[in-house]
Amino acid sequence: IGTAVKNHDEFHSWALEDLRTAFVPTPDQPVTVISLLLANLEAFSADAQESLSSTSLSKRQRCLYALGSLIRGNPAATKHFQDLGGPSILVTSLIQSTKTSPDGNTLSTSSAKFAS
Repeated sequence: IGTAVKNHDEFHSWALEDLRTAFVPTPDQPVTVISLLLANLEAFSADAQESLSSTSLSKRQRCLYALGSLIRGNPAATKHFQDLGGPSILVTSLIQSTKTSPDGNTLSTSSAKFAS
């Protein structure tokens, strides 16, 4: 998603396209690529045990890359991201992913990579 958006401006409007009709039952709220990516980040943060696995961190990094590409230079997508509570979701995800090592003093290598 991130690479496609970065390389083709026509994908900017796709970030806000309502995809509700693709789901059964149809949700009451609009479903956009941005809302789906934020939902994934929330789900990764909710499962504390899974959230620190290398697979989960890799998926989070990909979601963040896609989100950054979708909202960069796209004012309408940025507003939608803010309306969905995106900044607070990112903060929660960052806090969850940067848990310290068992000694409580240092970040794990994967946490440091994600935080950067």
